[in-house]
Amino acid sequence: MKIGDKVKVTYTNGDQFLGVITAETTKTWTIDFDGEDSRRIKKSMDIVLVDNPKTPKKEVVTMPSTVVDYAKKQARGMNWRVAIWVGIAFALATVAILVGLDIITLGAGGFMGK
Repeated sequence: MKIGDKVKVTYTNGDQFLGVITAETTKTWTIDFDGEDSRRIKKSMDIVLVDNPKTPKKEVVTMPSTVVDYAKKQARGMNWRVAIWVGIAFALATVAILVGLDIITLGAGGFMGK
């Protein structure tokens, strides 16, 4: 979503309001609600993009569910790869610290604990 898009905001109590995004920060959007003043809304809220009848082209395009499912599956797979790399980096850092503190020795004699 970007500035100028028409959105529908749903609050936790079920109230729904339509408005236009007028400003953006890293965590919030400022939305000018139709017939009311502007309010700052957190990006984590239930916000849905809707078509603005004043624009000639359609903003909301539906995607087949297979495409959405595939994108979610790819995102999950990438998270596991990142977790493996973080684990490897953590293990190497642990070994480096233990060698630096002279708790274990690595070298010609092999891997030995003291």
